[in-house]
Amino acid sequence: MPPRGYTIKRGRFARAMRSADIDNASQLAVAMGMHRSSITRVLAGESLAGAAFVENSCRVLNLEAADLFVYNVPRRRVAA
Repeated sequence: MPPRGYTIKRGRFARAMRSADIDNASQLAVAMGMHRSSITRVLAGESLAGAAFVENSCRVLNLEAADLFVYNVPRRRVAA
């Protein structure tokens, strides 16, 4: 089964970071209270965002989850 999580809307997220005067992943990590490596992996598209990432980024960037993320719905395999 494919992984569950949220894909970041990169362009919108980058604009929101600039609007909040956050220049890099380290500053975002401090503001969100999360590890920089977790932030970096999500921003680079290497990992999907989990609930804590979504909640904290919405709080810090003052936006709704739908503005910043797309939920990845796992598809079930159909037996042939």
